[in-house]
Amino acid sequence: MSQGTAGVSVIKITDPCLDGVELSAVQEVLASGQLVQAERVRQFENIFAESVGVSHAVMVSSGTAALHLTLLACGIGPGDAVAVPDYTFVATANAVALTGATPLLVDVDAATCNIDVAALRRVVERFAATGAKPRLRMIMPVHQFGLPAEIDAIATLANEYGLLLVEDAACAIGSRYHDRHVGTRGQASCFSFHPRKVLTAGEGGAVVTNDGALAERVRALRAHGLSVAGDKHTLVTWGFNYRMTEIHAAIGLAQMSKLESMLLRRRQLADRLQEELAGLAWFTRPVVPTHVTPNWQSYVGVLSPDVSRSQTIERLAASGIEARPPATAIHAMGPYREAARATGGTFPVAEMLDRCALALPLHPRMGEGDVTRVATELRHAGRA
Repeated sequence: MSQGTAGVSVIKITDPCLDGVELSAVQEVLASGQLVQAERVRQFENIFAESVGVSHAVMVSSGTAALHLTLLACGIGPGDAVAVPDYTFVATANAVALTGATPLLVDVDAATCNIDVAALRRVVERFAATGAKPRLRMIMPVHQFGLPAEIDAIATLANEYGLLLVEDAACAIGSRYHDRHVGTRGQASCFSFHPRKVLTAGEGGAVVTNDGALAERVRALRAHGLSVAGDKHTLVTWGFNYRMTEIHAAIGLAQMSKLESMLLRRRQLADRLQEELAGLAWFTRPVVPTHVTPNWQSYVGVLSPDVSRSQTIERLAASGIEARPPATAIHAMGPYREAARATGGTFPVAEMLDRCALALPLHPRMGEGDVTRVATELRHAGRA
């Protein structure tokens, strides 16, 4: 725990669980002299695929790279559109835009912050059923903050209209929907290993799929478009350098050995925080449907409109508690304003969350006393 102003200890919004295990793993890589995409990357791919419950995992340089490569491998490009939630991190929409396709922004559910299935159906009916331009070809829901989206209903909708389905599971390693790991329903799914995530490799991402041909396209795209068979390299497409390093894979492998204990601790602390924050009329706690099990990558609640979020964050910071806005209404960001107007979307829930949602500290390095302190200081901050 770091020290803040006047020696007050700071409870950080997140704090990766790194120790001597990761250090030894990195030292072994450095001693080997093999630094880029070799045996440790392959081991990480195999263990990660088994953990999620899929046939293939392809490790890449970031979660955004995973999204970008998956979209390209699925043939998404200019003239196409992909439905994505409006309230999320901008990487989801950016990955679509980088292919030349159009992100069709969809409002989210106020209780879960995930894509609103009814609003999604309206978008699908307009752009897929009527043949409106751009041509809707894919739905890409986000499992926001590690809370699974309503993937059964989304998959049913995708099947009904013949749309591709790719899950942005960047935040959701270990999360389950009807006791099934997220990331197994569509053509592919994408995960992130950024330090803000439950499992970190420092950076990195993964594309997971049961489609062997799709996995091979992603493997080629991540490595300059080259397909490798033995000692023969064949250029099959234009590609990128989105490879994962052995150092990142070594950290990821070390983290995988701790994943279940980290998930258990996050859920214990989240339960405690839910109890401690009960009864606050001006703070709506996270809602968890009974059929899902989140990994609690983030603890996100919603302030009443008459409570200033910026002042609340400032007051918490003064008492040594990190808090922040958890995501963004994409339609309000410069490059997406015109696109949102052109597609005729309205986003009242995303706009409300953009003003009122608040992420509080939650990570395995916290103790029960830290949870009590976060809850106590939030009560004070909201009253002040």
